[in-house]
Amino acid sequence: MAQRVSQEAFRRAMQQRIEPPVGDLATIAHGLVVYYEVGGERMLRGIAQEARQPHLHAIIDIARASHREWLERAFALQLKQRSEDERKLLLAQLYTLTGVQVWYQLRHECSLSAEETEQALYGMLSALL
Repeated sequence: MAQRVSQEAFRRAMQQRIEPPVGDLATIAHGLVVYYEVGGERMLRGIAQEARQPHLHAIIDIARASHREWLERAFALQLKQRSEDERKLLLAQLYTLTGVQVWYQLRHECSLSAEETEQALYGMLSALL
C-alpha cells in the first residue's frame, strides 16, 4: 500500500497542480511523488478499467488533457526554447516520464522508497532537459 503522506504535503502538491513551480525540477519531482502517493494506485485502477467502463474513459481523458496542460505550464521555459517539432517530442517525453505508470514502476516494481522515487524522477527529468 502507498506510503501515507501528510495532509499539508498533499495540499502543497495539489496547489502545484494548479500553479506549477515553473522550471524547478526538484519541486516538480517532489510534488508528483506526493500526488501519486495519495492517488496513484486509484488512478491506475481507473486506467485499467476504462476500456470496460465508458464513463471512466471520459474522466480519464480529461485527466490526461489536464496533465498535458500542467506539463506545458511547468516546463514552459524548456519548451519555449525549442522548435515546434522539438516541443512536440519533448512534451511527449515529459508526459510519459511524469505519468503515474512511471511512479508505479519505480515505487512498486523497483521497490524504491518515496524519497528514492523522487530522486530517480529528478535525475531522469534533469537528464532529459
